[in-house]
Amino acid sequence: MLHYFHKNLVNIISMIGLVFTALFVMYCYKNGIFSSQSNITKFISSYGIAAPLVFLVLQAIQVIIPIIPAGITSGFAVMFWGGIGGFILNYIGICGGSILAFLIARKYGKSFVKSLFGSDKFNKYVDKFNLNNNFEKVFALLIFLPLAPDDFLCYFAGLTDLTLNRFIVIILIGKISGIIFYSLFLLQIFRYFGFAC
Repeated sequence: MLHYFHKNLVNIISMIGLVFTALFVMYCYKNGIFSSQSNITKFISSYGIAAPLVFLVLQAIQVIIPIIPAGITSGFAVMFWGGIGGFILNYIGICGGSILAFLIARKYGKSFVKSLFGSDKFNKYVDKFNLNNNFEKVFALLIFLPLAPDDFLCYFAGLTDLTLNRFIVIILIGKISGIIFYSLFLLQIFRYFGFAC
């Protein structure tokens, strides 16, 4: 039982995160928070500076441990702070979490990353990439694409000979396009379904 729990820890945490997210959305919907821009502004303002700070921490944590899928947290940022504010918060939180994931992998090594994501997923990427042969170029390209498995790739990069400085440059540049894509896409989706943003 303990082995099963450890092996499926990421999936269990993700399920718990989804349940709490669903409860939060139900609470907001029931209380009319999403019904108008003024209600959203009032809700966010009631928490003061704590609201964006808590979001930044949550967005960084979801990169390190996928408590809530990034698409959902990115959507909340856009809904609560608009396209530009949402982009800024998403960018800072995701870049910060990506750098922490890289550093964690570098400190704790391959066995930790395998335990976090599972041997099958890890081995699949080992087969696709030689860890130290042109990985930097492939990594930069994948980070630039909106739908790549960025969280895993940041951990994976920490196991290669990619330097921290090079990693940070790739993340800071490469994440811009993906986060803009998500922010604009989600903004249009919310507006289409009548949510105030």
